Amino acid sequence: MVANDFLKNKFKTDVRKFSRNYEASLFSEILNAGGTVDSNVIFSPESYLPRSASLNLTVDLFGEAFNVLEFGGRAEGLEQYVEDLFGPDGYYPDKSLRKTLRNIKDRFMSQQEEIENGISALARSFDVKGKLDRAARASLYARVFGNELKYSQFEGLEDVTGGLAGLASPWEVLSRLLSGNTVDYSKSLVFVDASYVIPTSIGLPLEFAVNGSASIALKMGGKIDLEELWTRGSMDVQGHVMPSVAVEFSGLMSVDAFVSKAGVRSVSTLRSNTYLDGKVDILDVTSKLFLVGGAPESQEVVELRGVVEDKERHKACTPQILSTLTGMQLCGELSYRNASRFPDSPYFPLTGPFILSVSADKTDVFDSYELNYRGVRELTKFKDQMTYQLNVDTPGSRVDRKLKLLFSLDNSNKAVKVNVMTPFFRLETDAKLEDDLNGKGFDVSVRLNDDEVLDARGAVRASFNGNMGRYQPSFSLTVMNRKLVDLTGRVDFVTGSKYIGDFNLLGFTKDPVLISGKTTLSRPNRDSNLGPPIIIPPVEHENDALDRAATESYLPSLLNCDLNVDREKWEVSASFKADAINGSVHSSARFNDDSMSVKATAQYGLPGRKEQSVVFSAKTQRSLKGTLAQRSAYLNIQMSAFPQYGVELSLDEQRSSDYLERRAQLALGEVQWQTGFQRRHKITEDHTELSTLVYVTCPKRGVDYKLDLLYQRLPSVLTAHALVNTPSKLWGSLKVTRAPSGQQDIKVELEVPWWTGSAKGRVSRPGLRRIEGTVEAEWTSRGGKTGGLTLKGTLDNLSDARSVVFKGTLEAGGAVDASLVAGLSSRSSDIDLWVIGTRGADTFSGNITCSRNSYYSLTTKVQVGPKTYFSKLVLLNERGEKAIAVDLQLVRRVTLASKVAPYSTVSSG
Repeated sequence: MVANDFLKNKFKTDVRKFSRNYEASLFSEILNAGGTVDSNVIFSPESYLPRSASLNLTVDLFGEAFNVLEFGGRAEGLEQYVEDLFGPDGYYPDKSLRKTLRNIKDRFMSQQEEIENGISALARSFDVKGKLDRAARASLYARVFGNELKYSQFEGLEDVTGGLAGLASPWEVLSRLLSGNTVDYSKSLVFVDASYVIPTSIGLPLEFAVNGSASIALKMGGKIDLEELWTRGSMDVQGHVMPSVAVEFSGLMSVDAFVSKAGVRSVSTLRSNTYLDGKVDILDVTSKLFLVGGAPESQEVVELRGVVEDKERHKACTPQILSTLTGMQLCGELSYRNASRFPDSPYFPLTGPFILSVSADKTDVFDSYELNYRGVRELTKFKDQMTYQLNVDTPGSRVDRKLKLLFSLDNSNKAVKVNVMTPFFRLETDAKLEDDLNGKGFDVSVRLNDDEVLDARGAVRASFNGNMGRYQPSFSLTVMNRKLVDLTGRVDFVTGSKYIGDFNLLGFTKDPVLISGKTTLSRPNRDSNLGPPIIIPPVEHENDALDRAATESYLPSLLNCDLNVDREKWEVSASFKADAINGSVHSSARFNDDSMSVKATAQYGLPGRKEQSVVFSAKTQRSLKGTLAQRSAYLNIQMSAFPQYGVELSLDEQRSSDYLERRAQLALGEVQWQTGFQRRHKITEDHTELSTLVYVTCPKRGVDYKLDLLYQRLPSVLTAHALVNTPSKLWGSLKVTRAPSGQQDIKVELEVPWWTGSAKGRVSRPGLRRIEGTVEAEWTSRGGKTGGLTLKGTLDNLSDARSVVFKGTLEAGGAVDASLVAGLSSRSSDIDLWVIGTRGADTFSGNITCSRNSYYSLTTKVQVGPKTYFSKLVLLNERGEKAIAVDLQLVRRVTLASKVAPYSTVSSG
């Protein structure tokens, strides 16, 4: 109710001006547990910044709410400091942040000005600036399980700066570390220690206890020797960092019988130690279960194995090659009890022991990693080169791991060199760029162990004559001494009008390929007739004769291409001819604001075979008719040689404020699929209608899946139905009709693969103290067997708060099959529930009485024919005495009595 639109519009809860509460909750009925997270942001009329904020995490468990974590704070008088930091003259004058703060402040001030203009007397007594200029103060707090861990209060910036003044500067700490001193820090704490006791009906308390502790240690030190830095350009750096952490969390659920105690304990630990000495325990997590029992002074603790049927254990380590390169091997182990096959098993971590460990083991005898770095820059009038070198080694190791990395950048020649030298391989990479008035180019080569792995070269040469010119591109790629691509060519052009190109391609096919094409660009608002053809005078080059000689030395493949481009239409025509295949391609594309269409037809022929074709077409379109928006897309691919692989796809969508429909059709050869989705929603004061339809069909494959849901509410009629159409049909419907007199007619239909049934009923209330109801049901099973029954009943004494009586009859086959009379009455300390029923000649009755005086009493009596069954339970729970008594009179009589009294001694002089 709080979040409805009426309240939002009424109060206009702008987050920059109004206080807010945020809440999110979750509850699981299976676990009978849940949680709530809520936060509050409180504003004050005296400031445009929030006055206080808090965050709270609450867990609901066993019917109780536990405040697990809460922290928050309160602050005032910070406006001037915020403006000093982020204002126009502040230290961080960020425009976007300054604009946001200005908007927040302006909104706050405008609100205050409206109040001042309306109530001048209040404006004179309310000095906003005076309240904003007061000293800053703040407080922070943190609570765990309701216990306050930390509370801090600050009055002005002096408290903050005074606290920081006692800390050593970072440079002082670093100087201590690098001078050879060692810093050793350790901290232990108990972050949770709580218990909760729940009384039970048998008088023995059920106790839950949790305890969590942690221990953190950090040992670090180092030293820098700069003695040879200025003479030989080297320095010696030594250091070590050894962090470690240990966390233990234990929980206990037990029943305390005062002289004895029994329960289950769970202990989980987490350890981490990254000290490099043989084995490094990066992470070690364990969880174990224990059975606790016996007297408090001599309790027995037995470890539980948990689920023993499915024990999962996995262990893996890094590959041997990585261990050889680094001298370290990283291993991980995971062990747990898999209880997924047992529905009655408890949840993790109560399934059994759990182990997760990640460790690193040394595989060599070295003591340290040695790194040497050197950087040199040579800058002269004719040379600008930078060289960087990094050497890595493990002195004293059995395996040679000397690694050398060399990077050289020559800015004057635009060249880069990267070398990697290891005992296992040598890698050399060279790259160079060319950029001059005649064109641009690049050259890249990669060598592995003196063998050329990659060689790539590319260049584009250019020459111009007015608005005409020529480009000569070239590219070659050689991999493992095999030339994969060798492309040369030229493009002659008239700027903005016509382009003619010839290319010679080697490497992709057995025979060379000669590609030639022409592109003509037409301008808008001009006649499509371009007049006489444009003749591009040749631009002579010294390599033209060599190109012609190379072309005439073989019979090349041919490709001709024409391209015409207009504002709303593109057309491409191409033909190709080779020894193995020849054909042609024609395609066109049209564009406008609301649609796009593309169509392409390719015809090809193979020697001695019939000519084949491939047709491709696609189209998208959108339109708006009133409030209904429509979009569609179409795709069609057909191949005459392979008609079974033809594809036809269409997508349609219609959308309005209360309607959405999407349809898709896909044809793969002769197999057609259809799928769709429809959704309607209409909500008014006296009419509510919600419907959803989802379907997938394929007649050729026998697929017909459908989901149909409907909910409709009118002033006097409620209708709902659900249909799930699969290989097994599921159907259900509900209709409720309400008459002005208050009478309600209900009709239910249900159909499942093995059973079909329907029921109709009527509920009326002839008076304030009476309700009458009738239900008629009939059904048919899969084997054709039918059945039916009629249930009639009345509910009396509704206005009496102390007793209610129900009378009913059950008819089967037109005759009364059973009758039932039941009642519920209550007195000051007693509650009585009784039932009397008959079926044919058989009778049965039952009575349950619950009394509460100085003790609790629960009496049950059941009579079936001539047999009578009796039970009674008595509980006594007083401060000085506790007792329980049970009397069961079934086939045999069993009695049980137990009493617990305090033990006391009397001494006499």
